[in-house]
Amino acid sequence: MYLNIFLITLLIVFALDCTDFYETISSGLNKALTHGKFSNAKYLKPFCCSLCMTWWCGLIYVCVAGFSVSAVAYVALMAFCTPVFKDVLLLFRDVLTRCVDDLRNYFNIN
Repeated sequence: MYLNIFLITLLIVFALDCTDFYETISSGLNKALTHGKFSNAKYLKPFCCSLCMTWWCGLIYVCVAGFSVSAVAYVALMAFCTPVFKDVLLLFRDVLTRCVDDLRNYFNIN
């Protein structure tokens, strides 16, 4: 269960903090609901914040999978650590990009 909560946290952080997933969905929804008049993304707190999303999704998962106080505490810890996970994911992406660039330069691939 704890591994699943960790993976849920990583997926939420990736979807909300590392991509434009929320902005794309909310602006498309706003355009559809207002017939193209408004395209500003409205920020609905539980859905635009990785901390909030991790907390609520984790809490729902814990209630379904088997409630325990330690699991709720772990969900709270994972939600608290979402900014750190975002930085780690971005660092990982930057390191991979640097490695690919170095390989291209080494093999003279344009």
